[in-house]
Amino acid sequence: VVLKSPVDTGRFRANWLIGIGAVGTTTEATDKSGSSTIARGTQQILQVQLGQSIWISNSLPYARRLEYGYSRQAPTGMVRTTIAEWNRFLDQAARDMA
Repeated sequence: VVLKSPVDTGRFRANWLIGIGAVGTTTEATDKSGSSTIARGTQQILQVQLGQSIWISNSLPYARRLEYGYSRQAPTGMVRTTIAEWNRFLDQAARDMA
């Protein structure tokens, strides 16, 4: 989702947040490459305990517009395209573990 996000200042990419048990709050940070956001999210996910809910969110006011085609950089959105690829990701992870 992070790497599929359109980037101008990097604020939208930096606001893909992981919340454990609740939606994360927005940040003023920027991350044009997405690498810091991915690293931060990975660390948070690794701390999740069995039974906890994980929220992946972007609460910036323009997130919905970007998801539904406002940006020429991501005309088909980020979340919808990632969800469409989810089974492929899971199949690859299962193959990697075998």
